[in-house]
Amino acid sequence: MPDGGDNTALKDARARELALGLMGACALPATAISEGANWQNGASILVGRAAILAAVKPAPQDITIDEVVTHGKAAAVSGKFCRQDGTARLFCHMIRFTNASAAQVASIVSFEHQVRAR
Repeated sequence: MPDGGDNTALKDARARELALGLMGACALPATAISEGANWQNGASILVGRAAILAAVKPAPQDITIDEVVTHGKAAAVSGKFCRQDGTARLFCHMIRFTNASAAQVASIVSFEHQVRAR
């Protein structure tokens, strides 16, 4: 009986690419976002594929992904990014797919938190 390892690796890679795409570090394919998807990013909520694609900004200077976790229709991608001005922030994208195949995104909730100097 297959353990699903190949499927998990594929879903992890897809979630990683989506997170990087949301942050402007690579292309975010329109087909990866369902027509009725929504993205909650801080206080704003974007609804629809066009609104989500339009909200993607140029990438920060440096992005590090620390963890990718997928299970069923859900994924979480977290890490740290640095802006051109040197400020660092932690991030997490919680992604819900339309189904367990992870072909299209249904919703995203994103969090950011400033890294405090020690």
